[in-house]
Amino acid sequence: MMTAKFQGQTPLCWVARIWSALSIVFLLTMFIGELLVPSAPLPNFVEAVLMLFFPVGVAAGMIIAWKTELPGALVTIVSVVAFYIGVWLLRGNLPRGPYLLLVAAPGLLFLVDWWLNHRKIAA
Repeated sequence: MMTAKFQGQTPLCWVARIWSALSIVFLLTMFIGELLVPSAPLPNFVEAVLMLFFPVGVAAGMIIAWKTELPGALVTIVSVVAFYIGVWLLRGNLPRGPYLLLVAAPGLLFLVDWWLNHRKIAA
């Protein structure tokens, strides 16, 4: 029997939470590693603004989603979309590989979980 604390928590929510925790640990590991052993020069102003979207906005959105799924999911999704648009405008192409999207994927899972839970309430 579920305790009151965990009622309403779906398996999808827990997958999103675990995946987001792993994503945040990965981002922090990369950040700390870059502080300890820099591999590139400091970012210019435009790159610093892009970093506000990814990784900062993505991580912040996932942290918010632990408390309130919809706002956190939207912050994560908008941040990754803004990052991709910014990179495209700056370089004329998109980042290659699935890795950035895999790190941000919990945002979509939080959004789907929120939608499924609210669809049940409305029915």
